[in-house]
Amino acid sequence: MKTLLVNSLLLALFVLLPLRAGAAPVTVVFNTSPLVGMSGLSFDALLIDGDGGANTSIVMDLFNFGGGAPIGAPVLVGGASGSLGSSVALNDASFFADFTQHFQAGTQLAFRVNVVTTASGDPQPEGFQFSILDANGLPVATTDPSGLGALLVGDISTGGTNLTQYAVQPVPEPSSLVLVTAGGFAAWVKRRVQRNRARSQRRP
Repeated sequence: MKTLLVNSLLLALFVLLPLRAGAAPVTVVFNTSPLVGMSGLSFDALLIDGDGGANTSIVMDLFNFGGGAPIGAPVLVGGASGSLGSSVALNDASFFADFTQHFQAGTQLAFRVNVVTTASGDPQPEGFQFSILDANGLPVATTDPSGLGALLVGDISTGGTNLTQYAVQPVPEPSSLVLVTAGGFAAWVKRRVQRNRARSQRRP
């Protein structure tokens, strides 16, 4: 009983503390048991350029679906490539890179994240986010306090990469909360786009 309690506390601490990436790959593990049996789920990872240079790449591999499996072909936007059957890569050769692919949820979702960057972080760090989308294309409920429904969020620069991990929550009934989550995600992307445009206008 004591060992079980200690392990539970360590797991909770691991989920709440930021992970450090950039120097070496890190492995993230999510409990996806609340999503078992749901159809139309998608793995969604995006990278948004922060400094205007093509200087950041993220590779995700060693996928373990805990009894689940990837489904179909991915949808690739901007500097996204690969598939869940092997590895997924995002780079900031374009302002926005997004990878989406359907999958069947198992009891867990684990994968390795490797970040390589020379980004200055000026005027802002590169932005990375991983979410699981439902059949309507909306993020599933998570412990992300921002309301964006993220499971993994990263700010990337040469100073280091801080990856903050959240957890999947039991799936709620459809409500206005889902609309708020979708609106928050759209606002986040819009804010990044506006900042990039403002930076471009300031350049001679």
